[in-house]
Amino acid sequence: DLKAGTYIVEEIKAPDGYILESKSQVVEVENGKVYTLDFYNKPTNSLIIQKYDAETKEPLANAKIKVEKLGNSIQLIDEYRTDATGRIVIPDLKAGSYSVQEVEAPKGYILDNTAKTVVVKQGETQVVELFNKKYDSLTIVKLDAITKEPLADATIKVTTSDDTLIGEYRTDATGTIVVPNLKTGAYKVQEVKAPQGYILDNTVKLVHLKEGDPQIVELFNKKYDSLTIVKLDTVTKQPLADATIKVTTVEDKFVGEYTTDITGTIVVPNLKAGTYKVQEIKAPQGYILDNTVKLVHLKQGEPQKIEIYNSKKTGIQILKRDSKTSKPLQGAKFEVRKVNGEIIGANYISDENGLVTINGLEQGWYTVKETTAPKGYALNNNVQNVEIKSEKYTQVIFENDKLG
Repeated sequence: DLKAGTYIVEEIKAPDGYILESKSQVVEVENGKVYTLDFYNKPTNSLIIQKYDAETKEPLANAKIKVEKLGNSIQLIDEYRTDATGRIVIPDLKAGSYSVQEVEAPKGYILDNTAKTVVVKQGETQVVELFNKKYDSLTIVKLDAITKEPLADATIKVTTSDDTLIGEYRTDATGTIVVPNLKTGAYKVQEVKAPQGYILDNTVKLVHLKEGDPQIVELFNKKYDSLTIVKLDTVTKQPLADATIKVTTVEDKFVGEYTTDITGTIVVPNLKAGTYKVQEIKAPQGYILDNTVKLVHLKQGEPQKIEIYNSKKTGIQILKRDSKTSKPLQGAKFEVRKVNGEIIGANYISDENGLVTINGLEQGWYTVKETTAPKGYALNNNVQNVEIKSEKYTQVIFENDKLG
């Protein structure tokens, strides 16, 4: 006795022991005809996985979830995708413990690959709820450089392009930091503390934010291996690239020569337990070589880290001028020695600005002596002692009297 027209038929309560069929059916009824609709129910003893937005609790489609049976050996059941209602229904599971883990997040959401354990019981349906945070203005994700596993407890500094501090943030269990409510513009992202057991990578990353266009920055860390060598500036503690380090056994068996990368780091993997010699054989440009041999004792399964420091090269600047007019004088020749008599150079000649600049000197005391006067001037026989004690040039002035 239905009038002709379009009808929607929907199950609102399932039989006991069965899962509700949530999909409705549409039927066009015509006068004088009988229609049969089939509805199917899956039995319980199953697992329902429900995926939601962490804030709005809206269901999320297209998340990929891996389900494994736990026991003496782990057995992969399958990988599933959430439907339009954010749901996955897995019927007919054997009783036991299962691992549920997200392996691919819905588009625009942060992956949460924390594995959850659920116990499926005979004749019961278990429900697992999983949540995702939405990518916001700026999302920073910290990952292992090799395995791509998320890394917690990394500290990241975010500033504007002109170095105004926005904040320092720590990655959570999913390796994620969300920095909300940022205005459009350029921002700097820099790691200031690495996760435990990982090498700091404090390379500054520049991110450009646009209105309505959230950005994701992925940062990677390498794990400390058997031996990690870190090269640093003595004063600023900044990492130094392009230092060459030689590693040998204590018996002088050659292991290798390595060059520090942009993070000032060398990782020497797969070393056996024992004692090794570490020696710098080439300093970074502008720095003084420190070729002191350092001994490192490696124990099985205990990675070691050694830090080596370099001081910047310094120098002496000699200014040659007229004793009365202070006019710069060209063509004077100088000799420079260490105070122990070791000669540094004997042919330093003042230029048109009256200057001699001597680079690459270690800190300490030096003697400077004029050996040839500029043409038309008397020789200045005064030997001057000069101390270099900072990362700057120490200036010494020599004045000459004009002949006649």
